[in-house]
Amino acid sequence: MICDRLEIQFFNQKLFKMKVKKLLAIWSVSLCLGALGIKSNHLQAQTPTDNPVFSFYSVGHDYPAWIGEIKWNNVITMSDQGSGSANFADFKTKRDLLYSQGGGVLYYPAGTYSFEVPDGPNDEGLMLKKGVVIRGERPLADDKAVTVKSKMALATDHGLNAMPTKFVFTTTNSPGGVTIPGQIPKAWNMIGIKKGANESRLSDVSHAGIAWIEMQYGYIYFGMDNFSGWAGTWATSNSWLGTKAVNGWQQRVPNGTHPMDPFHGTRNGLGNDTSSEGEKFFVFGVHLKNCAIPNYMTNKGGSANFACDPESWRFSGKMTLEGRHIFIANNVISKPSASFRMDVTCTGGHKPNGFVFSGRFDYGYGVGIDVNKGLGSAFKNRTYIKNPIPSIYYSEDVIIQDNVIYNHGNKSIEAAGKYLIIKGNVMPRDYLAHTDDPYGIGSPGVGYNSSNGRCWTGESVDDMMSRTMDLGGWMTWVDDNYGKYTGTSYANDGEGILYQRHNGIETYGVAITNNHLVDGYLAPYDVHAVGVLHAFNEQNGAIGIVKQEANWIEDCSFPGTTNNPPKTTASQGTRVQDYLTDCALTVTPDDSILDLQITWDAIHDGMKVKYSDNSTNEIGFRIEKRLFGQSGDWTIVAYRPRQQTTSTNTMDLLQVSFGYSAPLSASFPATMLIDELNPTEWYDFKADPTSIYEYRIATIDCINSNIGANSPLVRVSKPHIADVFSISPNPSSGYFDVRSKGGFEIRKVELLSIDGKMLNSKMGTGSSKMKFLTDKTPEGLYILKVYSATGSIFTSKVLIAK
Repeated sequence: MICDRLEIQFFNQKLFKMKVKKLLAIWSVSLCLGALGIKSNHLQAQTPTDNPVFSFYSVGHDYPAWIGEIKWNNVITMSDQGSGSANFADFKTKRDLLYSQGGGVLYYPAGTYSFEVPDGPNDEGLMLKKGVVIRGERPLADDKAVTVKSKMALATDHGLNAMPTKFVFTTTNSPGGVTIPGQIPKAWNMIGIKKGANESRLSDVSHAGIAWIEMQYGYIYFGMDNFSGWAGTWATSNSWLGTKAVNGWQQRVPNGTHPMDPFHGTRNGLGNDTSSEGEKFFVFGVHLKNCAIPNYMTNKGGSANFACDPESWRFSGKMTLEGRHIFIANNVISKPSASFRMDVTCTGGHKPNGFVFSGRFDYGYGVGIDVNKGLGSAFKNRTYIKNPIPSIYYSEDVIIQDNVIYNHGNKSIEAAGKYLIIKGNVMPRDYLAHTDDPYGIGSPGVGYNSSNGRCWTGESVDDMMSRTMDLGGWMTWVDDNYGKYTGTSYANDGEGILYQRHNGIETYGVAITNNHLVDGYLAPYDVHAVGVLHAFNEQNGAIGIVKQEANWIEDCSFPGTTNNPPKTTASQGTRVQDYLTDCALTVTPDDSILDLQITWDAIHDGMKVKYSDNSTNEIGFRIEKRLFGQSGDWTIVAYRPRQQTTSTNTMDLLQVSFGYSAPLSASFPATMLIDELNPTEWYDFKADPTSIYEYRIATIDCINSNIGANSPLVRVSKPHIADVFSISPNPSSGYFDVRSKGGFEIRKVELLSIDGKMLNSKMGTGSSKMKFLTDKTPEGLYILKVYSATGSIFTSKVLIAK
């Protein structure tokens, strides 16, 4: 047989070097597969088993450590099955195999893979299960999404233009049976998540993601569950839009896997159910082309002759992930090429009801990236600050970085989270008037609002929600982002980076620094603001708090001369505690922070940085780190707001707000202090738990250069070393060997129950190692807490199994 002959020829090549042997191996395997009738669409030297996020972001460990928990070395290499339906079936078969093995990678070598997915209300797309990820081949070049960092970047200024692995979803020109003059995605053209046999809820799903894939006519949605339980169907729900469903989607059984479920399938109605989310999801190195979430399922505006919305579904992003520990990085949502003209019917506005105009199906319309925000308003626990049921708006560890997002007519980024970072993104938007023609297919001459069907030819009362970012959350940092153009000429919108009181969102512990925007104001709008820093930004709108009125304002600094141009909205509220708007104050050596504490927190999967304020002159703080033993530049971990106000005022003073759940105690305890909303802490989720860092915190005024970091103008605390320990064996039957990897002295080791109760402890003897006995401790999962002589604390989950 040909395979036998090739094997003999290959192994007789004694004089060939290793590289030649590899090439012959590839050649022989390819010919053998062909002889056996198996298609091979790419010659690959070897199946990749590395962590692709680490391979890309290894310098500085610029990604969260939890991504290393994925089983990157358990790989199934996929192949083109010859048709879209066969590829879809093959995906599900191989996904289930990996799921049964505890997770792994579906690796698609270079090639184009068509996917024909079903189109019914109770079908599904490419749904990942717990532990399963999709991976394509990394480009040999042009592998960085951001190629031009400029507020005037063009829509073509991005990378990922020659992706080796391409997914192409099939389209339709007859949504709901009505013929339209172009092609649009089908309802389930998505990569999403679903629960498997081992999970009771969708929110039990974790460790899923996508890497190095180009997607045509598809979108990404990692959904949320309803802790209260979903309604039986959309039509029988008490939700906002369920009764407006059409084309058979009235019978959709909601389960959280489709982005319309939250607004169509809640049991108790808008804002009365509670959500629950999964964790540890990522989207990395993905290029979305002609991406839209189609809506031919809901006639929101009651338009006659409804075929579909002429835009992407308004309330969810083209890339939407719900949960905690979210990483969205190095992706491109590019300017589309498939927009087309179609008839659209008006229901009023500047045109009479029933007026038909030649609009366009606009792939560029809609939200770009959405995390924990757009659909969270369907649930009441969005406002839960301290509650046994976590808040979707305060889900921990959300990182959105280094993405290029083209869109218009809605937000580029919509996000909420606790310890939320939005950094290094470029948003080359188009500004839309009703006469604009961004695709060269002709102008519609009319602006259209798909929420109500109204048509406009000039500025109106409608909010098209067009802005650079619309944010929520608690303890957030927005830095080094570049945006062009906000708003539409026929709407009441156009903000730059916005925090607004929408469904209970307030502004707690926010730093917005070093951003560059063409237009739009940079301000919280009509919210309580407890801890806000605006500094070193370039934009043309107002800076500060717009519409302060009776809102509670404390620990806020908007020094105009740190922003270019220096346009600051002055303090005008009636309950302003602290509102810094100038650079008259300078910090001195006496202003250094106190009590810097560093703790590796295995419960939160991050390095906790905690400190005490010792200054009244600062505009804020800058947290920095570098690897222990190295000299040179420090890496900025985050900027934080100033600390000025100290009071005994409790959260009940904030009842003038709206949107909090009733009773108020569901959102926060009556004893919780307002000051607790802006704590002196941060979590560094990008810390490598196997590396030793030193951290420092700069108390900053308006001088923020590296030179200033070592002068009285910017005072830096003494660096603090984060010690790292090895704990073995784990699991253990009778003892743990604890060793400092840096050779530092162990001060104390404690064993705690999983809920934090102290069970046993042992003091150190001046050594960097200790044997900690557990022979009298029952089997189970525990927390081992190690105190280092460096002052840091290391915690780890340990298992005692006898």
